[in-house]
Amino acid sequence: MISAYISNIGKYNEGVLAVEPLRLPATTEEVQAVLSKIGVDGCGMRKSISLIMKLTLPDCGRTWGKMKVLTS
Repeated sequence: MISAYISNIGKYNEGVLAVEPLRLPATTEEVQAVLSKIGVDGCGMRKSISLIMKLTLPDCGRTWGKMKVLTS
């Protein structure tokens, strides 16, 4: 299973924690719903989001993670 936690860096810098989980693979609608919940609507000012990916393989009990900051 691959999980992602997506957060709005702009809101974080304002003192608001806006983060939502997303399981992958995801549909376009699911991604858009998560972005809308954290305040990234594709309009207005430039937004930055952080994407934290986590891969868990249940059979071997290992988890890997990586963080990436994306700017639109």
